[in-house]
Amino acid sequence: MKFDVTGIGNAVVDVITHTSNKFIKESGLVRGAMTLVNKKQSDIFYNTIKKKIELPGGSAANT
Repeated sequence: MKFDVTGIGNAVVDVITHTSNKFIKESGLVRGAMTLVNKKQSDIFYNTIKKKIELPGGSAANT
């Protein structure tokens, strides 16, 4: 059996970290939800969150 798959989508990176409810609220995030962020938000989060795990995400990457 042979399969051909073409995935078209955005390059999405999941960032996993431990954080406080205060940080989530102040950042306008929702616990347990996926949030797309722009470049400015991404820069703020990457500079603020020191201990994190980055994983490829998005439906195209997870196919």
